[in-house]
Amino acid sequence: MKYLYPFVLGAVLAIFGFGSSQAQISGPRWSAEFNVLWPIFPGNIYKPLAVYRLWQQEQLAGELAVGLHIRPFEFRPEEGDFSNYALTLGYRQYVWRGLHFEAYQAFGPGFNRNNVVNGADYVSWDYEVGAFAGYRWWLGQSFGKNNTNFVPMCLCSMG
Repeated sequence: MKYLYPFVLGAVLAIFGFGSSQAQISGPRWSAEFNVLWPIFPGNIYKPLAVYRLWQQEQLAGELAVGLHIRPFEFRPEEGDFSNYALTLGYRQYVWRGLHFEAYQAFGPGFNRNNVVNGADYVSWDYEVGAFAGYRWWLGQSFGKNNTNFVPMCLCSMG
């Protein structure tokens, strides 16, 4: 199953990305993102981000992403009730149209209540490093009023 993901990402890029001449990295310098898939799959992960475009030259750009990694308590049969919350900091590099690579780090407390081995509660400091590859494309007409402009985009990433 894990080998299927690169093929799915490639198909999405081929269908939606290559036929468009629209610059996929244009838009406001500041943006906000929320991953709508992660609460469902893998589940119980919420990751809002504030993104700032540091630089742009034609189809190349670099963005700084700062956000939260929120995982409310869930029961894990081998651990007990687990939860973690973290601050995230990442960098996204666009290499062609909407094609990009992203690296991030997250740091924050982790909680294990009612451990299945001994029933104890544990608190730890967790550090996570991750990387994604993906594509971003424009979904349609911008809308908004009075200096607030919403630009609907879809960002597909694999990591």
